[in-house]
Amino acid sequence: MTQRRKDSREREENKVVIEFVTSFGDSVSTTEIYALTKDISVGGARIVTDWFFPIGTHFKVNLALSKSKQVVRVDGRVRWARNLDDNDDLFEVGVEFMHDIPETILALLNHIVEIEKGIPSVVRAAEPNI
Repeated sequence: MTQRRKDSREREENKVVIEFVTSFGDSVSTTEIYALTKDISVGGARIVTDWFFPIGTHFKVNLALSKSKQVVRVDGRVRWARNLDDNDDLFEVGVEFMHDIPETILALLNHIVEIEKGIPSVVRAAEPNI
């Protein structure tokens, strides 16, 4: 089978907070969903959540990178979604990161290098408000 991914993925669980805006009539609110990554790369992640997101959904992703102890905040877009092992309550979601801040790319690159090579590396960017 041919690999279609642009970036190699590392199997790793990281805490994730997904933020998205919901509106009903004149009411607008922000919803937070807690989830875990199953694998991660510079370009995206496979996330397990109890919330179904349709393909194309845009949201903010707050990743607490476990090994490098960094928090990365990046926009994401759902590329695919499916039930996890025929479980109607859990979903796997393929999220593409929409990088617009070089610090997020650098933080993820350093994090992946640390996993692959065992080399500690930390990037200090402005602290996000989570």
